[in-house]
Amino acid sequence: RSLGARKMDISNVFNAESSLIGFLSGLIGALIAFLIILPVNAILYNFLDVQNLIKMEWWHVVMMLGISTTLSLMAGFIPSRIAANRDPATALRTE
Repeated sequence: RSLGARKMDISNVFNAESSLIGFLSGLIGALIAFLIILPVNAILYNFLDVQNLIKMEWWHVVMMLGISTTLSLMAGFIPSRIAANRDPATALRTE
């Protein structure tokens, strides 16, 4: 705010950052889940003689991305309001 930004601008920056972090973490989580499914399916095939017991559809990925983005945005909402309402002089002095 010391450079002329409005309170809403500060809040929007924090919310955008929270959303981006949530989206990227969901994407990484989906990739890790997909990489874990491959060996687990191979192990289950050896024991149960059933192929592709565990599947990850495209809508699973969409749900994971949506949930992780929403939760991250919700977790960042209150800190964004606190940062937007903080006095610029105090923020520059203490940080």
